[in-house]
Amino acid sequence: MEVPTGRRRFAWFTLLTLVVLGAGCSDSEEPSGETAESTTTSATAAPTTQTSAPPSAADEARVRTVLLKAGDLPPRWVGSGEISPPTDDDPAAEQLAAECFGLPQAELDKLTADLESPTFTFGEAEISSNAYTAAAQPIVDQYQAALVKDGTRCLGRLFTEEFTKDLPQGVTLGPPDIRRTGPAAGGNGSKFTFAVTATNQATGEQLKISGGYSVASVDRLVIETSLITLGGDAPIGALDTATTAQYRRATPS
Repeated sequence: MEVPTGRRRFAWFTLLTLVVLGAGCSDSEEPSGETAESTTTSATAAPTTQTSAPPSAADEARVRTVLLKAGDLPPRWVGSGEISPPTDDDPAAEQLAAECFGLPQAELDKLTADLESPTFTFGEAEISSNAYTAAAQPIVDQYQAALVKDGTRCLGRLFTEEFTKDLPQGVTLGPPDIRRTGPAAGGNGSKFTFAVTATNQATGEQLKISGGYSVASVDRLVIETSLITLGGDAPIGALDTATTAQYRRATPS
């Protein structure tokens, strides 16, 4: 059993970048969301040395049990792929996130298990989850508190400073509308929504990209679920249903 040494945190930002890279822009709409504010500042992320904790078979088994399943979603969502380790690490983005949240990167990287679910699609919407166990409880508590206090601001920085760097030539993104709309599940964690418009400068075509991101935790276990939709409004209800189902499996009965 192998635990990756890097963390793919804030999964829906990475997914959003990949979608924009391949998007043939169409459908002009304005960003929309639910509540709160977004902020943008400037900073340079420094390289970081990443470490991991010794892997735990018990923690991996728990993670596998909790991860998103077809039964967690409404009918007609179609799954593809298998449970697997995260593959899209971005050290610069992880360092920027740790700095913005005021958290020690070395502690964030100490994981005893770390896996991703299959991806489920419905029309132009896509949802998946990433579950992992931290080596110690305090860093989970600090991370959750930081998301409540600084989540909108820091996720905005990640978007504007890191994940727009690799956009194809001629494609631009408008200001992201990022909002913390409340807890993730059972009064625990955080849920965020986002919306942004991608514009093809050569043709003037636009594409609305929207979605949501939830982070719930039960002791050392953290469950991050990300939803993204091309065109129109994201089915946030599916994110809520998926998050609640995973949280219930993770909660001792």
